[in-house]
Amino acid sequence: MSDNTSKTNGTIDTDIVTELRAFGANGYMIRAAKEIEILRNERDGYLSGIQQTLRALAEANQLAQQRTRERDEARREVCNLTKWDHYGPRHYAQHRKWDCFKENTNV
Repeated sequence: MSDNTSKTNGTIDTDIVTELRAFGANGYMIRAAKEIEILRNERDGYLSGIQQTLRALAEANQLAQQRTRERDEARREVCNLTKWDHYGPRHYAQHRKWDCFKENTNV
C-alpha cells in the first residue's frame, strides 16, 4: 500500500494529506497537510529511535545472560577446587554467599 492510501474497514481510503492537497484551494488545507507530514516524520523518527533502543536492550540482555552463565560456571569451578578449610567447597560457597551448585542463579 502506498503512502497516499490507508486501509479502513476493509476499504482503501485516500490519505488525508492527499485529500487536503487536492482540495486545498485555500492556504489552510495546504498548511494542515504540511503539518500532518511534519508530525508523521517526527513520529517515524521516534519510532525508529524506539526500535533501535529495543534492539540495543535485547543485545544487552543477551550479553548479561551470557556473562551470568560464565560467572556462575567460574564460581562452580572455584567452589569445586577450593579446600578453604576442613568444611569443604559447600562451606566456602556459603561463606561467599554463592550458590555454586545450582545451575541458574542471579546472585
